Amino acid sequence: MPASTAKPKAKAASKLEFSVDARLELDGVMELLAFDLTAGAKGKPHATDFMHPDIEYVRAARKYFAPYKNHPAIKHRALPSVRAFDLGQRGQGLMRLSPLPEFKPHSQISIAFLAHYLGGDTELELFLQNMRDFAHDSKFMEFFNAKSGLLDADLAKLKSEIEATDYIGKIEAYTGLPFEGRYAFVLSPFILSDTGANIVQRGDDGLADIISVLGPVEPTSGPITTTYHRLHARIWHEAAHGVLDNVTELYGEDIAKKQ
Repeated sequence: MPASTAKPKAKAASKLEFSVDARLELDGVMELLAFDLTAGAKGKPHATDFMHPDIEYVRAARKYFAPYKNHPAIKHRALPSVRAFDLGQRGQGLMRLSPLPEFKPHSQISIAFLAHYLGGDTELELFLQNMRDFAHDSKFMEFFNAKSGLLDADLAKLKSEIEATDYIGKIEAYTGLPFEGRYAFVLSPFILSDTGANIVQRGDDGLADIISVLGPVEPTSGPITTTYHRLHARIWHEAAHGVLDNVTELYGEDIAKKQ
C-alpha cells in the first residue's frame, strides 16, 4: 500500500485488557453438560483440554443449566465425533465470531479450518447453530450476566500476575520500538491454561489485536491458577507481534527481494 494511502495507526487506550468472554463460556457450559452426560460411561471420549474445576461458578452453571441437559444441542455434542473436538482449536474459531446472539463469522481470518475437526462445512454450521439455539433456549446470557462476576477474583489475580512482569514495557525497551496494539487476556475456567487460543489480527484502526485464552493449570476447588512455566515465552511471542509485524510491513519490499 502506498504511504500516502496507508491508514494511520491509532494510539491504544490500553495496552492490556482482561475479561471473561461469553462465547467461550457458552462453549464451556455446553461442554460441561455433554461431559456429564458421557462421563458415567467408561471409555467415552471427551474433548481434550476440557477443565471443570469445583468452584462456585461451575457449580452455579450445573445448577442453572440442569433443566437443559437433554437439549438437542447437548445430545448432539455428546456424540463421539464432537466429544473429541479439541477445545484449544475450537477457541481459535469461536473468538473470531461476532457476539451472541448472532454468533456469525465477522473476522478477516476465516474459521473454515474448524470444519476439519468436525467432518466438513455442514457439520461446522450445525455445531454453531446448535450453540445459537442452546444460548437462546436456555437464556444463556442471563446466566452469564448474573454469574460471570463469580470469576472477578480469579480475573484480578490473573491481571496482577501478568501486569507485574511488564511484558510490554520490557519489549519496548529491548526493541526501542513502540508496541502498537492491544493484548487481551481472556480467562475461562473450562480450558486447560497452556492450550487456550492465541489469535493475532489487525484491527480497523491499524493496531494489532492480540488475544490469549488462559484457564486453570490443574483441577482446583479454590482460586484458579493460570500461570505455568511456559507462559512467559508464550506472552513474549504473542506480544512481539505488536512490534515486529509493523517492522516487517515497513521493510516488506526489502524482505521480498531477499526471499
